Amino acid sequence: MTLAKFITSPCLAFNLFHYLLLQTLPSTPSTIQHTLFYTRLFPPSIPLFNLQKALQSASVFPQPTFKEGKKKMSKITTILYLLLSLLPIFVLSDDGYNAFVYAGCSLPHYDPGSLYESAVDSSLASLINSATFTSYSNFTSPSTSLSALYQCRSDLPASVCSSCLRAAVSQVSAICPSAAGATIQLRACLIKYSNESFIGKPDTTLLYKKCGAPTASYGGDVIGMRDAALGTIQASGGAYRVGGAGYVQAESQCIGDLDTKECSDCVTVAVSQVRSACAYAGAGEVYLGTCYARYWANNGYHPSSSFHSHEDNNDETGKTLAIIIGLIAGVALIIVFLSFIRRAGSEKD
Repeated sequence: MTLAKFITSPCLAFNLFHYLLLQTLPSTPSTIQHTLFYTRLFPPSIPLFNLQKALQSASVFPQPTFKEGKKKMSKITTILYLLLSLLPIFVLSDDGYNAFVYAGCSLPHYDPGSLYESAVDSSLASLINSATFTSYSNFTSPSTSLSALYQCRSDLPASVCSSCLRAAVSQVSAICPSAAGATIQLRACLIKYSNESFIGKPDTTLLYKKCGAPTASYGGDVIGMRDAALGTIQASGGAYRVGGAGYVQAESQCIGDLDTKECSDCVTVAVSQVRSACAYAGAGEVYLGTCYARYWANNGYHPSSSFHSHEDNNDETGKTLAIIIGLIAGVALIIVFLSFIRRAGSEKD
């Protein structure tokens, strides 16, 4: 993803600036809890999760057994750590395959250290290992009634599948801590586990839907293109389906354990729901229990290699704002860092 996308970013920039600002204040339990509260406000992502762990391990509480100078240096060390951890922001390149779509967590929870927790950890590790060989795999543990599976877009290389799956697994503990069942859907992959049997069972329950804003050029011809594009994936065979008409593209995929008829039936329901829910939208997506369907209008432009939802096409202002905020946060970070260096030097003298 671009810098603007990574910066989910006004959120990340605000958290970093807020944390650095707190370093100039007396360190108390209330200040660090305030910082962590803001960290939890925003959509889960690996960078924010890693930031939260860094904050939790930072030496910001009063240390009466150390000299004040050492405490100041400890804070400077913490800031250096965060500076180094920020380097990926400026070099990371991602095409959106690992973009977060939705997540669901079960209400029942397992006990830490339980046999079920071990089974969950083993299943997730097994699924990650399988991703280098196949776009779909499942795992069952009869002794704990655990079922788990992952599904990647079958048109993508194994390296993309593995990367997406690792990203999804990394978010499980942050989004659904100790949940007996969890579903994490990223743009190019899905991971799911539960203590209830679900593998091989068709499921057309609506889990998530999203519609873009109507485009200015939307008319009867584009509605026809949208319906024709959705019709192509509905009539196609296979688990992964793509189609298009004019400048409207469509895509769908079924979970790998469905047979041909079950997949077609699921896609039919998904197409019907996205068509009715997103009547005049320039993009729409519907995720059911065992399949999804989505479409997007390219407005005459060549489609990209991966699906981009309406906010990617219509929210250029938001991207620009995110870049500006990110740059401001970077400058603020450098200024605060230099002020600490100067303050530490003056105290040493």
